[in-house]
Order: sequence, then C-alpha cells, then structure tokens
Amino acid sequence: MAPAVSTCRTLIDSLHIICLVHGLEVRKPRNVIDSLISVTEHIIMDEPAVFLLFLQDMFPYWEKYLVTEYLPKVVARIEYVMGCDNDYMKSVYQYLYYLYTRWNKSELAFKYKKKYSDSHTLLR
Repeated sequence: MAPAVSTCRTLIDSLHIICLVHGLEVRKPRNVIDSLISVTEHIIMDEPAVFLLFLQDMFPYWEKYLVTEYLPKVVARIEYVMGCDNDYMKSVYQYLYYLYTRWNKSELAFKYKKKYSDSHTLLR
C-alpha cells in the first residue's frame, strides 16, 4: 500500500493536531519535525484539500522551533498543490516575508517580498 493521504490519515491527523496546539510543549520536537518533513516529501496527494490544510497549519510549528531551512520546501509543496497565482499564495508570501524579517534573514525576506510583489501585480 502506497503512503497516500487517504491511507495515512491517522498519522496525518495526529501530526496535524500537534501542529495546531503549537503552544504545548512536545517531549521530542525533533521527532515531530522529522515526521513532518518525511510526510511532506513522500506522501502521495490523493486528497489535495486535506493535505493543503495540513501544510498550511504546519507554519506555526516551524516558527515555534525555528525550522527556517525547511519553510521554502513547504511553500513549494503548497504552490504545487494550489498553483501560485492566487490570493492564498499571496498571503503565504507576505507571512514568510514578515517571518524572515523578524528572524533577521534578509535574503529570504527579500525573496518572499519579491514573490509577494510579483503575485500582487499578477492578480490586478
């Protein structure tokens, strides 16, 4: 059986709940981070709406544990699921711009500011 959203629903729902209660401490956050990365990279997206919700709710968890190096890959997966010419992606780019600015990562902040500006221009 292939690792698809429909066949791994219990795992995805459990990880999703952990991401949603990001204010609570997890005993081994590295295990959760590794699981999130593995699911993001290897799952077959047979239920795109469920997977998209899971991806977007990961952001607070990544932010809490300062996992900045993986955020661009999560954004790439969201772009793949949704396409990049829409209002949701515009808000993701804006969020990442502010997040990287706050973390003093100016190169990444500039990258997402540019993507936000480009997507804003496309939507007009």
